[in-house]
Amino acid sequence: MEDPAGVIEFSGTVGRRPRSRLAGAFPWPFVGTAVILSTLVVLTPALFNGALAAGSFLTAADLIVDRVAGTGVTHFYVRGVGSSVRYQSISVGIATGFAWNGGSPTLPATWNWTNESEVLELGLNSSANPVALNVSAVYAGDAHYAGILAFEVSGTGSSETLAIVVFPSTSGMYAPTAPLSLSQLPEPLALEDFGSGSPP
Repeated sequence: MEDPAGVIEFSGTVGRRPRSRLAGAFPWPFVGTAVILSTLVVLTPALFNGALAAGSFLTAADLIVDRVAGTGVTHFYVRGVGSSVRYQSISVGIATGFAWNGGSPTLPATWNWTNESEVLELGLNSSANPVALNVSAVYAGDAHYAGILAFEVSGTGSSETLAIVVFPSTSGMYAPTAPLSLSQLPEPLALEDFGSGSPP
């Protein structure tokens, strides 16, 4: 039926949009509220006291490895994911002269240590090949991060590749399984979180 104003009326009802199976269990307003509250729970310690919560993702430590073709030097940096994270201590042991054994290196027995206290990062270089690093970063008494890794460079010039192996004592770390080309560097490697426990 049409009225004088030109509005057409339909007899019948407008169909509702079909609901997904989980819509009743997870309504959008509650999902949004849960996400906001979860974010606040994670960030609240840093917001109130200006310090990052020990063990949070912002205090996690990374080992960054880099190499430029033709230099013969591999660069290593230990620093936090957050740009202004100050660690109580960062220690890096470097070892050379061990057997690579086709990608299954033997754990070196002797490490030459560099230790720093109250620092944002620690960097070092090595021209040795292969080279192993034993890294430890302590943010607070209950936030210890560590990793034991070996690196080997193959090839020459722009065709150099870098193989990375994580030793079993810090097997919670991830490292690429295939050698990296230099164009894929720098490569950040998240150190394993040992919490308040003792790293190897």
